[in-house]
Amino acid sequence: MQYSSIMNKVKFISALVLLLGFQLSCYAQKVPKNISTQEVEQYKLDNIDEDVLVYKATTSFKFSFDERTEKILVEEQNDESFVNLSDEELEIGGYNHYSNFSSIGEVKGSKAVSESGKMKVNGIFHHDMYYYVYSYYHPVGNKIQSISYTKEHYDARYLTSTYFQMHYPIKEKVIRFEIPDNIDIELVEKNFENHEINKTVKKEGEIINITYTLKNIDAFPEYSNAPGRSFSYPHIIILSKEVKNDDGSSRIIVMRDTQDQYNWYKSLVKTANNDNNSLEEKVKQLTENKEGKVQKMQALFDWVQDNINYIAYEDGISGFQPENCQDVLYNRYGDCKGMANLLTEMLKMVDIDARMTWIGTSSIAYDYSIPSLAVDNHAICTAIIDEEFYFLDATEKFIGVNEYAERIQGRPALIEDGENYIIKEVPVHSYEANLNKSYMDFNIDDDKIVGSINTEYNGESNRRLMYAYNSIYNEYKDKAVNHLIISGDNNIHVETLIAENFEEKGETIKLNSQVNIENKVSQFGDRLYVDWDLYKEFGEFKIDSSRTEDYVLRRKVFTINEVHYKTPEGYKLSALPDDYSIENDEFSFTINFDYSKENESLFIRKEIIIPEGKISVENFKEWNNCIEILNNDYYKNALIYEKI
Repeated sequence: MQYSSIMNKVKFISALVLLLGFQLSCYAQKVPKNISTQEVEQYKLDNIDEDVLVYKATTSFKFSFDERTEKILVEEQNDESFVNLSDEELEIGGYNHYSNFSSIGEVKGSKAVSESGKMKVNGIFHHDMYYYVYSYYHPVGNKIQSISYTKEHYDARYLTSTYFQMHYPIKEKVIRFEIPDNIDIELVEKNFENHEINKTVKKEGEIINITYTLKNIDAFPEYSNAPGRSFSYPHIIILSKEVKNDDGSSRIIVMRDTQDQYNWYKSLVKTANNDNNSLEEKVKQLTENKEGKVQKMQALFDWVQDNINYIAYEDGISGFQPENCQDVLYNRYGDCKGMANLLTEMLKMVDIDARMTWIGTSSIAYDYSIPSLAVDNHAICTAIIDEEFYFLDATEKFIGVNEYAERIQGRPALIEDGENYIIKEVPVHSYEANLNKSYMDFNIDDDKIVGSINTEYNGESNRRLMYAYNSIYNEYKDKAVNHLIISGDNNIHVETLIAENFEEKGETIKLNSQVNIENKVSQFGDRLYVDWDLYKEFGEFKIDSSRTEDYVLRRKVFTINEVHYKTPEGYKLSALPDDYSIENDEFSFTINFDYSKENESLFIRKEIIIPEGKISVENFKEWNNCIEILNNDYYKNALIYEKI
């Protein structure tokens, strides 16, 4: 069996399952074996860009209480029925995952074949996570192919959400819940607005049956730079709260509120068999010449960033239980919790108040008003020195103390505090912290532009450049830095280049270069036409108007370019583009041209601000209009010099 083709089919849903806990779910009862040719043709017209239609899909969740383990169990039944909309036989596949707290039964129907095995990240196996991939061939025609499988959940707290959409369009999706009345399960409906979702609730004896039905659902769009799916797509958060006695009192508490959630996290931290003696030599070596707690914190934070390889991993018990600190130190790799645990224990050894902290990144729409594991997908360390909170994310490379990655800025953090907890938001950096500034001083020499380009990088761009620079082989570093000046334009030739601070955390990266630029000056008769903007930031950055999700840049943007052109001898400036300015709540572009006749010099200042690093759907039209005007300045409006 060729699994490469299967994985190509399902790589989108694979990422979705890992990041959001999305449950594949379909239903095939009372589904016909065939449909009319006319119906197939209509489905093709309705789904013109799709090869597959899910005719009907159902997930059923049946809850029960296991007296032996004292856990809430869930039996998940999945059934899927498909229609082939293409003109050739298709290989249709799906993907799911399971752990020591769940299992998946064999896929049945339509001669499906499957494979399962341990999941690994960066070549490292994870002991409690497994993948399950399956496929079958669907012939051309009007036949409906159906498959089914079950997934057993041995601890309901790990079942966090289910979505209506799949990676194929769906004619009808049904989600059912069968809940005994002594088990407190809350279903939180998210993003149901603008969707005609039918809900029925029916009690039969001691069982509550809840059914949701949604018809004619588009496939999950495969947009790049999109917000997390929990922000916009209809789904149900499943909160397993408690099991009650007959008199209504609590028998088994699972996760009723944030305190219960914290208690469970704390219980997992306590299971870590930390041996701090194994850290003593390294901690002493790193801090013996450091003065004060802040310097010691910085030294330990830097070392964990630089020397522990981050293995991103979020699901199963390893998604919440930190690895022993000594094991992370020995192995030189760990996930976010393992790295946070190691850093926390190291800081404690030098008398710094350090605490494990749980947090959901910006890809998650929830906060701690929802007691669910779906709220958190990351762990960091919080250090408290002189009542100041330092949020230390050692998974972020080349980041300093009091610097925070975009993905955690403004996010609520659940901070360890003995038997209680603290919720505190990570500080938000202004867009000004991400300043990228260039100053260019040019002379026009016949058909060339010669001069200097001095550029500074701060904030997110600074850290990304540092990471890239320090990730490549030494023999390629000069070429890589050179490329920052050239920016893909082979007409720019770098004569000399001085780079500063590529290995200094928290310092502005500076590039000072002398350049010789060809093919930017054209002469026609007595006139010189100069292509004045080298880099044309966002010049080709139109957003597809059919896109239905916001465009997220992953960083706030603040760019300033200042350009000085000396008027060539024997010429005068006869024409230049008009000033341009547009300001929106989400972006602004400003270009000013200031000619000094006395100094025979032209000064150009361009400023671009995207303060939240996001363009909303409702602003796509204005954004695209802005880019069109910008392109007109970039490509059509040259500087014109005329012979005197």
